[in-house]
Amino acid sequence: MDIIILSIFIITLLIILFSIITIVINKLLIKNDEFVINYNILLNTIEVYKETILSGKINMLSSEYDLNQKSKTNSLVAFEKEKNRIISETVKDIMKNYLSKKCFKYLIKMYGIDGLSLLILTHLKR
Repeated sequence: MDIIILSIFIITLLIILFSIITIVINKLLIKNDEFVINYNILLNTIEVYKETILSGKINMLSSEYDLNQKSKTNSLVAFEKEKNRIISETVKDIMKNYLSKKCFKYLIKMYGIDGLSLLILTHLKR
């Protein structure tokens, strides 16, 4: 009689353990999927912003500076400073205005504010 009760108890524990393992694996898979989705949203947002808005700003900026290296009034350094300022504003703009709150919160949780800023900056400078 004791063996039957003990075996039922062990089987019940195994079923509970199996259920817990299944739940944990499913949660990990969902989190991985959520990361991939949010990361792809970020990359697509960066690419669209870069192609539509940033390239226009940089083209306008380059027309304001003399970028000829042989010219005496070469202002390549000033152009690069201004370009970097525009890109850093773009990083803030993408994070504040172009990502949904849910996507932004998830990416901040994964990367932190500095890591996310660096990731966006790296993709913009390509």
